Amino acid sequence: MAYTAGFVDTLRYGATLVASRLTVYSGGAPTTTTLPVSALAVTVDRNSEFRRQGTITMQVVPSIPPPPILPVAPSSLLAPFGNEVFIEIGIASLPTGGKTAEIQQWVPLGLFAIATTTVQDTVNDLALTLAVYDRSWVISQRAFLQPYNFPATPSGNFVAEIMALLNQVWGPRPPALTYNIVPTDATVPVASYGQGSDPWQAALDMANAVGYELFFDVNGVVTGYPIPDPATQPIFWNFTDQETAIFGAGGAGSGGGSAQLFGSPYSTPVATTITMTRDGIYNDVFVTGTGTSNAPYTASGNSQPVLASAGDTNPSSPTYVDGGMGDIPQFVSTNLPTSTAQAQEMANNDLQAALAAAWQISIDIPPNPIFDVDQKVSITRPRVGLNNIFVVIDTVSFNVSYADTCTITGRVVA
Repeated sequence: MAYTAGFVDTLRYGATLVASRLTVYSGGAPTTTTLPVSALAVTVDRNSEFRRQGTITMQVVPSIPPPPILPVAPSSLLAPFGNEVFIEIGIASLPTGGKTAEIQQWVPLGLFAIATTTVQDTVNDLALTLAVYDRSWVISQRAFLQPYNFPATPSGNFVAEIMALLNQVWGPRPPALTYNIVPTDATVPVASYGQGSDPWQAALDMANAVGYELFFDVNGVVTGYPIPDPATQPIFWNFTDQETAIFGAGGAGSGGGSAQLFGSPYSTPVATTITMTRDGIYNDVFVTGTGTSNAPYTASGNSQPVLASAGDTNPSSPTYVDGGMGDIPQFVSTNLPTSTAQAQEMANNDLQAALAAAWQISIDIPPNPIFDVDQKVSITRPRVGLNNIFVVIDTVSFNVSYADTCTITGRVVA
């Protein structure tokens, strides 16, 4: 999504008015029902099976009979039996000199299935609360009615296999799923999932086997791409409390500001939390292939040869295998890799996920809905010794009120 320079400038300085709205979708198409939201909390977590989930609360004016939007029957628009809601956050600057800059934009937070609807009627108020998940939750709910075997297509190509699986589970009911998956020559392994298994977890297993991330984006599109390499990712945003960096070289009066810094804007975190741990951290991963995709077990029952391994071999890393922490191994036996290359991808990804928790930084910032997981940001906070530290975002928590903050948590890129 494109953002205007004025909109980004507003977000940089945190002087914002925040609003949110909800549009009801029926059969994949938006209805004319758009509602203001009084409270909202949405979390985006790359390590969760369901990447986007949250709760939404709307205040409803009581009346007799109840307002049409109130879910008083299973056929109501906001009943949890098939309709979806599209959530957006709108942000504009505070009035200055009696004027408000014309920079408001509506930024999507996601297209969600309604899981639970709660109506709370008190003496003075009538509140409607929705618990929502992205479409991966819908896929997960529709467990396999019969055993499902990979590969299910003639080519066994990863993209074809994911589309065949999800289209079958989603079914012919509108809307049809749409896809944005980076093409690849990778093929899925031979695997079988029993009756009652979770189809979305099966899809995630296949993605992991080829080194891909797989999720539904803010518009409900099935999205997949190779897991990004933090070392080569561009900086999306810079967080700093250095005034010269905020205004640009020469200050705001000398041509600095957002026009000069657009694309790498600056803002100051409200709070910063640094966490380091070695509890549950391993730094040496060994992946062993098993099952029909690999050579059969020997008659003596000995384990299969290790197909791949990945360890922290950086001497300057605090989790270096020959450093003070020592060599902490993790052994993975799986039938998913069908080649040494796939096993190596799994080992690399498992190692990266393990080391991610060793050193994490969380920052609280003014409401800002444009952040997403996998983006790389820099943080400068001299009071706690952070000087242009690079962080890859793993979790983002959004709140709707201007008085609340958003929280970004990510792993430090050494």
